[in-house]
Amino acid sequence: MEPRLETVAGLPTALRRWGDGPPVVLLHGVPTSGWLWSRLGPRLAAAGFGVLAPDLPGLGQSARPQRWTLDAYGAWLEALLDPMGPTHLVGQDFGGLVAAWGASRGLARSLCLVSCPLSRVWWGAKVTARPPLRGPLYRWFAGRLYVMSAVQPSAREALSSGLELGTRDLALRMEAIALALDPAQIAALPERLPPGLRTLLLWGTDDRMFGLRHARSTQRALPGAVLRTISGARHGLPFDHAAAAAAELIPLLKGR
Repeated sequence: MEPRLETVAGLPTALRRWGDGPPVVLLHGVPTSGWLWSRLGPRLAAAGFGVLAPDLPGLGQSARPQRWTLDAYGAWLEALLDPMGPTHLVGQDFGGLVAAWGASRGLARSLCLVSCPLSRVWWGAKVTARPPLRGPLYRWFAGRLYVMSAVQPSAREALSSGLELGTRDLALRMEAIALALDPAQIAALPERLPPGLRTLLLWGTDDRMFGLRHARSTQRALPGAVLRTISGARHGLPFDHAAAAAAELIPLLKGR
């Protein structure tokens, strides 16, 4: 499905939609786009939900934001959700941080974090966005290393086909997001989530970016959160393990 451009918080934003029903918002990570959800979104729609998968500002086909901070992304999310009210929020990688930010402001009916730890481990992204690591990890490959490690080899070509990879412009945007991260703010998010919020942590057993120990530490920080793992899945599990992800996610969305 090709995204449609709409204005959100003054920014042209690319949106993919599937189905009609209780709203579910899917937020991708860096350096992907709403394309990450192109296999999971239709499955959730078939289960009776209205699914919205935006390209985050500065990624995919959405316009660059003026600021790259988590608070700025949160303000954009508030504007996106304003017509809907509290909704089911699902976020992968950096999109999980944006979803958790929204949940901390009362914007979530439920929360699912996919391969997204809520801890200071994100300092590593800031380190790699500075010299000397910035060159090989960002500017030389600009997202291509991500695809190589995030999904199984059989899915790499399909994932890459819907993404912008390998450009200097993408590398600069990836760096801007990484450098704006505040690990202390991220680590404080668990204590700011509403008590009793139904929360699912969804992780691949073979995640090479944030391993299962980060899933377990996030679960300890979120009393009541349920951790589910998908065997053989990596960091980009919504794309190449969409059926298994839907099987874990739909019960949360239906309140089971």
